[in-house]
Amino acid sequence: MGQVHQLHLREDAHVDFSVIDILQQSVGNHRYQEIAEDVVLTLSCKITQLAEYADHLDYLNVEKHAAGVVKIARQIGLNSVVRTAEAAAICAARADSTALSAQVSRLLRLAENSISTVVDFGLQAP
Repeated sequence: MGQVHQLHLREDAHVDFSVIDILQQSVGNHRYQEIAEDVVLTLSCKITQLAEYADHLDYLNVEKHAAGVVKIARQIGLNSVVRTAEAAAICAARADSTALSAQVSRLLRLAENSISTVVDFGLQAP
């Protein structure tokens, strides 16, 4: 019998706010807002493309877009997005369509939570 994993309906996003603080301090709040908007748009597009490639079982492009998601998410401290995109890339490398589907669903959920957390944090800044 295989391992049994408990699924959680809600998984909290893990955002490293120290990365955001450093960015805000180095470029200022106004410029940070501009950067955050660009990052949110770019990250959303890459994750959407990754999900479309996963739907078509285009494993090579899933790996490519997962690497892009990791690079962007790491720059703004979206740790849960980084880990999940890395897991999706591993699933794609193994051509495991079932696991890939699960990881992409998780990535979409965590990215939404993480991005809204970053946006809310930016709106609270002075």
